[in-house]
Amino acid sequence: MIFGKKFVIGLIIFLIFAAGNISAQVCGAGGCEAGENCNNCFGDCPCPGGPGDCQWSLLLDWHCTVAPPPPPPGTAGLCESCTDTADCSTGLTCEDGKCRGCPCDPGEICFCNPVHACAFDELIDKVVDFIFYIALAVGPFMFLIAGFYFVTAAGDAKRIATAKTIIIWTLVGMFIVLMSKGIIGVIRALF
Repeated sequence: MIFGKKFVIGLIIFLIFAAGNISAQVCGAGGCEAGENCNNCFGDCPCPGGPGDCQWSLLLDWHCTVAPPPPPPGTAGLCESCTDTADCSTGLTCEDGKCRGCPCDPGEICFCNPVHACAFDELIDKVVDFIFYIALAVGPFMFLIAGFYFVTAAGDAKRIATAKTIIIWTLVGMFIVLMSKGIIGVIRALF
């Protein structure tokens, strides 16, 4: 085989992302449509602060650095900007500057997003936070298990080695988890 599995997988991932950025654009058609952004169709996708607010992001797309003004009170939909719950449509609440919740008419069956993430970076934050808190709970438990191995070893070199291994890998895991929060903070500060 000429190409390895890693190369083929990488090519497929690249093509998926590239396909998402390649689409027919019709600037001037009114409204920001698929494939248009503040860089290639500023007339259809304007930034509130002007053309200088349009910047390239790590998500491989152009975006406005200044958020658009919030909609009139009581009209903001799911994941739209808000300053108060009164800005959001019925059934939604304002959390972290976005309307969130599960709007459902009486008598309807609704399946709501349990994560409540409105953007990819919010989803990553919530996943990292979940893993972080699980690791904070499991780490001390693993130290207790290692301590149990030490106490009950009674001179058995194999059990002492197992206890040392548990402690070392727990420390490595806790270090990685703690560093993940720091790395995310550094990346956000840089970009």
